[in-house]
Amino acid sequence: MFRRSALLLLVVLVALAAAGATEAGRNEVVPFSLTVVPARLVVPAHDAGGAKVFEVRNSGTRRIHVDVSLSEFSQAANGQIRFSPATPLSAAAWIDARPKSFDLAPGARKHVRVRISVPAHPEPGEQQVGVLFRVPAPQGSGTISISGAIGAELLVNVPGPVVRRIALADLHVARFADGGPIRLRLAVQNLGNVHLDYIHPSSLVAAASGDRIPFPNFTVLRGSTRVVETDWPDPPLFCFCTVHVKTDDGLGNVVVASARVIVFPFRLALGFLLGAGGVFLLGRAWSQRRQLGAAARVAHARQEAYEQARRELRERV
Repeated sequence: MFRRSALLLLVVLVALAAAGATEAGRNEVVPFSLTVVPARLVVPAHDAGGAKVFEVRNSGTRRIHVDVSLSEFSQAANGQIRFSPATPLSAAAWIDARPKSFDLAPGARKHVRVRISVPAHPEPGEQQVGVLFRVPAPQGSGTISISGAIGAELLVNVPGPVVRRIALADLHVARFADGGPIRLRLAVQNLGNVHLDYIHPSSLVAAASGDRIPFPNFTVLRGSTRVVETDWPDPPLFCFCTVHVKTDDGLGNVVVASARVIVFPFRLALGFLLGAGGVFLLGRAWSQRRQLGAAARVAHARQEAYEQARRELRERV
């Protein structure tokens, strides 16, 4: 028995054909699409000898030709799979895929059978082989077309010790944050010889100030380092927080990655200061206006008293 990945790979390959010498002089768009199931096939060590099947379906609108080839692949830090030509010593030499080429009418399906011949004394662990399904550019018709290919992952386990071991590298968090969301970025290194899945309910989770912050589901292949990100959506209004991620390293030891962040509502504080400053200035202006008004009234009263005194003096004379 073998375990199939639940992933479904649906890659739409679009080929654009421009008419070269047609009388109408119009551009022709010729789309095609290809579906391959499963996208990832994990083969246990005890089942490496049986036939494995990929189903290929033409979900486009025109008849296509498909060539099947084998490759190696690696995983980038962002999880992207990079296929590369197979070398003579790679596990691709163990694989025989049939048929190696075929035609598919629109809506038609084809089973591609893969047989694995594990040599004596292979390197223990999991071997990574890519099965490529290439649609070459159509020839003729005075058009310029683009070929395309999609790849399925074949993970072949071989007899021998299985090592599951990881290391948590740096946990990157902004040193200062003005509220949420706060981006967390974690590097996970696979030091073992098989792939590791961190899928709910076994996702990696960060903890900070009583909050649990799960990372999205991801897989890290052997010998690879994945960088995964998540957001802390609602941190406290103010805190000197330590964010940490804890997990088992695969050997029964707890590994921890941590980082500190100061959360302070800078914009809110600035708004408060500006508001307080505005209120202060308004109060000061109002107080000065009152003082000026009072001084004017006193001056006016003095002037009236002076005029009254002059009138009384004239009457006496």
